[in-house]
This record gives sequence, structure tokens and C-alpha cells, in this order.
Amino acid sequence: MKWCLQNPKLCAFYRFQNEYLDELIDKKIVIINCKEVEELEEGSEGSECANQEEKDLEKKMENLMWKMNCFIVVVAIVVFGIVVRSVAMT
Repeated sequence: MKWCLQNPKLCAFYRFQNEYLDELIDKKIVIINCKEVEELEEGSEGSECANQEEKDLEKKMENLMWKMNCFIVVVAIVVFGIVVRSVAMT
């Protein structure tokens, strides 16, 4: 509740959300099953493969950004050279 003192507007909204969730649970509109949460936490060990795939994808994206930046620099130098040459000729 420390953040409640920092943001009193959000505190009222949090209370509303909490009361609304309790109401939905009482009416059995929302059912929170703790078993599913535990299974998801246990299954997080298998996500190491997904993390590796994300890292590989991030590395590929960084390489692509580096190549695009180099291409933009080369194009800028060529355009600058053409402009300087055309100005020097006149």
C-alpha cells in the first residue's frame, strides 16, 4: 500500500477493482483456480528454450539494424558526394 500514498487516485481505482473482482468471484462469474497457476509456474522451466529463441531473434534483429545503418550511411555519403560535385561544377 506504499504506492497508495504516492498516487491516491490510483488507490481508489485499485479498491474499486478489488471489490469488483470479489463481487465477480462471489457470483461465480470468475473462477480463479490455483492449480493452473502452479502448473504454469512449474512449466516455466521449459521456457528456457523460448528465451533462447528470443535471444537469437534479438541478435538477428540487431545484425539487421547494423546492416541498415551502414546502408543508410553509404547512401548519405554518395548523395553528399553528388551534391558537392554538382555544386563544384557550377
